[in-house]
Amino acid sequence: MLTDEYVVFPEFNVVTSAVRVSDGDPSRLPPAERKEIETAVPGRAREFAAGRQAARRALARIGFDGVTVPRSPERCPIWPKGIVGSISHSQNIAGAAVSRDDRLAGLGFDIEQPTVARPEDIVSKVMTVEEIGQLRFLDEKQLGNHLALIVSCKEAAYKAVNPVIGEYFDFPDIEIELDQDSNSFVARASASLHSGEWINGGRGHYGSLAGQIVTAFVVTADRCPRHCRNDPAGLQV
Repeated sequence: MLTDEYVVFPEFNVVTSAVRVSDGDPSRLPPAERKEIETAVPGRAREFAAGRQAARRALARIGFDGVTVPRSPERCPIWPKGIVGSISHSQNIAGAAVSRDDRLAGLGFDIEQPTVARPEDIVSKVMTVEEIGQLRFLDEKQLGNHLALIVSCKEAAYKAVNPVIGEYFDFPDIEIELDQDSNSFVARASASLHSGEWINGGRGHYGSLAGQIVTAFVVTADRCPRHCRNDPAGLQV
């Protein structure tokens, strides 16, 4: 069993859990979740099951036992009232992060393999001009790991913001700035996005778990755009 001791944003009591994808058991899912993967291939079904198992373990640690986590039409997890959270998986590991801290408006969590196959194929699809310029300082191995980290940071930011705002954006629309001394990062909107203020007001953390890159991104209610602090869900676009 994987450890659940991956600590991120302890000031908001963000709880994480991880499960090996190979341990995902679709037959043990509640009916509402099992329905989501009726037509899924076995590998995808295991990934989904492992993610939900991780989510249930994390929720149980903050007082929500036996919770079903169905999926919205937009394919986002539907959390219990008062919970923010996110689920992710790589090829080997599935994980979830949840919090019931009402100071949080959004929470994103992502897991990625530590290297990217043929990274040159994805650079222009995920990176800004400034980010591409920084790649000249990296060797081939560093390049793959760095790209995977940037992808994960952007995915975590997207997962924190999109369920609240409802806006789709591409990875080149945001730019990541890493702080290697603190394993933290910020994201900046590089396009005219409705969710730009949310992205710019958030903060992230990165690390590793079971050999995988793990990232998390939070947006606090006090850093949300002034006009949506009382009702962020009312800002759907």
